[in-house]
Amino acid sequence: MRKKFREFYNNDSINFENLKEDVLIVFDTNTLLNIYRYSSATSDTFIKSIKKVENNIWIPYQVGMEFNLNRKKVMNDVKKAPVIFKEDFENKIDNLINGVKNDLGNYFLKSIDAKEIKNQFIIDLTSQLNDVKEKILQNNFVSLSNLVDTERDKLTELIDTLDDKVGDPSTQKEITKICEEGANRYAKEIPPGYMDKKKGVFTYFNGLEFESKYGDLIVWEQIINRAKDPSINTVVIITDDSKEDWWYKIGIETVGPRAELKNELIRKANADLIMINSNTFLKQTNIEEVTEDLVDESNTYSRERNIPSTGEIQYFENRIEDFAKINPKNFKVQQRFLFDLDSDSELASDLRLRLEELEKSAHFYLINVNEQKEYLPNIIKLVVTNKLQELIEEIEFLKENIEIVSYEKVDSVENNLKHLINSYINLSK
Repeated sequence: MRKKFREFYNNDSINFENLKEDVLIVFDTNTLLNIYRYSSATSDTFIKSIKKVENNIWIPYQVGMEFNLNRKKVMNDVKKAPVIFKEDFENKIDNLINGVKNDLGNYFLKSIDAKEIKNQFIIDLTSQLNDVKEKILQNNFVSLSNLVDTERDKLTELIDTLDDKVGDPSTQKEITKICEEGANRYAKEIPPGYMDKKKGVFTYFNGLEFESKYGDLIVWEQIINRAKDPSINTVVIITDDSKEDWWYKIGIETVGPRAELKNELIRKANADLIMINSNTFLKQTNIEEVTEDLVDESNTYSRERNIPSTGEIQYFENRIEDFAKINPKNFKVQQRFLFDLDSDSELASDLRLRLEELEKSAHFYLINVNEQKEYLPNIIKLVVTNKLQELIEEIEFLKENIEIVSYEKVDSVENNLKHLINSYINLSK
């Protein structure tokens, strides 16, 4: 059994303290970019771990390309994140106060003495919430922001270390062949990469072009080609990609790399495959110092290969123009987006759920307006009804095109709906 099904019985662990020369260590793009998203202490530990195994490291050209195309953007995102978070936090406090103010305005008591109590209620609430807001910003938020030195490029030294570790690029002919084979593999859900099959963007760089959905597959093929060297017996991939086209899962538990991947590497390169995530790498390279997880795996931000490159940005700008032509009345998408979404990703599911809740609210008030028609002037009923129908159309359009939707866009829809509802309530009094 072991000889015929080696992929099911080979060792899934590696001793980083005593690495042999026949072990090839490969870092995925997301793993390298995520170093910018760690605290300074965790980043330093990670870089220290990388240097411990630097003699065995090899970086596929595709990984190096993706890393360099996206490095500046990630650094900029990290630098802007505290400012954006602070603004969002303050806006949420203000929205809470305004929401309570609207609720009090609808409270059944209409007398002057009740109005005075309501006003004092808002004054006290505003004062106390602002005090809490300032304390949190001055203490917790400052502590959180101080974990990262945004002025320092953490990987400058590491980039020099990896200079001679990067493989050669595939030729356009080789990439075209990989993409053609990828279409067949993805249709049959042969790993890796098929979870990205709904991506429609292209990457153009160094005279090469390809559909970005084949990025994982190109990395995999470059790894296989490198592992064909007779001196390589084991390949260790360190990745924070958690999708099922890399990992075998039982329920919510990740068991190990897909057997198909292990089998393909054995067949084509006679090498064994081991895959681990960043936390495991940190622990196994710092046995005495790291006993607990240092990386928050529940934070899914940019875990996947979904950060737009220059070519992808141009693609989205073109798509935005196309969508505006399709639905110019309702669809005013922001010329800024955060993610190139898989329509089945966790982030897309979250956005879709929020849109569905907004759609329910819009339908509820549309029905309510129609039921109250005898109490509302026709012009008010007509305006509110039309606005609600436009919002519903916009929400339906966004749900159908979830891959280009950002959090900001959903927030904008939600704010428009709240504003419309509040206006309707005030006009109905």
